[in-house]
Amino acid sequence: MNFNSYLFFALLIPVIILYRVLPWSIGKVMLVTASYVFYGYAEPFYLVLLFYSSVVDFIGAIMIHDAKSVVRRKIWLWISILGNLGLLLAFKYTDFIIENINHLSGVLVFEPIEKMHWLLPAGISFYTFQTLSYTVDVYRRQSEPCRNFITFALYVAYFPQLVAGPIERASHLINQISLKHKVDPTAFMKGVERILWGLIKKCVFADRLALFITEVYADPQSMPAPVIWLAMIGFMMQLYLDFSAYTDIAIGLAALMGVQLAENFRHPLLARNPVDFWARWHITLTTWFRDYVFVSLGGLKRQQLAKSMFNIILVFTLTGFWHGANWNFILFGIYAGLGVAGYQYLKIFSPWKTTKPLFGKSGWGEAFAILSHSVYMYVGGVFFRTPDLPTAIHLYRSAITNSIALPSTYVPYALLIGFVFLVHFIREKYSHKISFQNLIQPIPSWAVSASYVLILTYASYDYQVTFIYFQF
Repeated sequence: MNFNSYLFFALLIPVIILYRVLPWSIGKVMLVTASYVFYGYAEPFYLVLLFYSSVVDFIGAIMIHDAKSVVRRKIWLWISILGNLGLLLAFKYTDFIIENINHLSGVLVFEPIEKMHWLLPAGISFYTFQTLSYTVDVYRRQSEPCRNFITFALYVAYFPQLVAGPIERASHLINQISLKHKVDPTAFMKGVERILWGLIKKCVFADRLALFITEVYADPQSMPAPVIWLAMIGFMMQLYLDFSAYTDIAIGLAALMGVQLAENFRHPLLARNPVDFWARWHITLTTWFRDYVFVSLGGLKRQQLAKSMFNIILVFTLTGFWHGANWNFILFGIYAGLGVAGYQYLKIFSPWKTTKPLFGKSGWGEAFAILSHSVYMYVGGVFFRTPDLPTAIHLYRSAITNSIALPSTYVPYALLIGFVFLVHFIREKYSHKISFQNLIQPIPSWAVSASYVLILTYASYDYQVTFIYFQF
């Protein structure tokens, strides 16, 4: 169920009221039930997969913790790993694998395999990674197993962050949802403000940019080159606004119940280099791959150049593949991995290695670093947006060879992109000096929320666009 739908908020209100009035033993069951209703509204069968994942990892973690031998601990760990990754493989990657096998049918002479055509369960990549991290942490003795199934089921299905994160660690979330929290009016209104701010980012800015970007990507050959470049810039901005809007709403929803979710973004559009970008973008996924894959591979060793570069590129290739069963996502991952590996080589392994920023600490050096990295990300973002490699190549070619005129009809989009970037810059540069919350603190919370509602009422894009990361 979409966060930007009237039905969601119509059902949310009684859930929050019941949370406040019910004793926690009953309220916790109510929250699990509500989470399953929100998740299974579009396709009830998805609930079977969610319940399966909860049972496998609930039992697996307890068995890992209580096992008397190392062999049994490893057996139960692999049951959890294969149970989660098997679920992900079956529903997300089976048709991709079959399609690529079928490409060999003409050479090896066999009948093509029929695809399964299973619907991709929303958020399956998120909740399988979340529960998998839980069992690995128990195996590493970094976390104790949860022995209350209702609490664990709530951890897996917690509706604010179920479909698109943040990917929460058990040590951070289970302890919070094990108890009922008293939420004072000030904290409650801050949660409401965060929800409304997320809806503004989604409905006013991201969805309006989506209209323009969809038009350009549908027929890049007929578009002037400046319009294509504007769409390439606009897509990365749309992706950020759309995804961070979901995170804002999720954090706000959890705050209504006294729960603090992890922040997932830190002004990524102003990253200075590839390493800096991935420290700011989808932080919970980046740290997941760092802690559970990169470290297991051996990480980055200053004495082992080839192994370090291989580990970086492999991890980012897997990150790209995590996003979708499509060669373009794999190419995006390789592209991102090459960028990070290249930067780390210059900083750590090359004869010119340095601990200082590559372009210096001056204002001009910082501006050039942001600009050069932005161009790198805008170009790579094409792989993320296009359905296949030929479409990406057509768009690149059109961005170079088409006419250089900028039709006046697209100027408002250029101004919108410039405005969003300016706000992003101001928040990054001055948030530590002048907090936005401190600026609006003298204004009553009800007035701030009312102004947000007015903006949503009169400035929202009329057409409802599904959150981009729901497909992952």
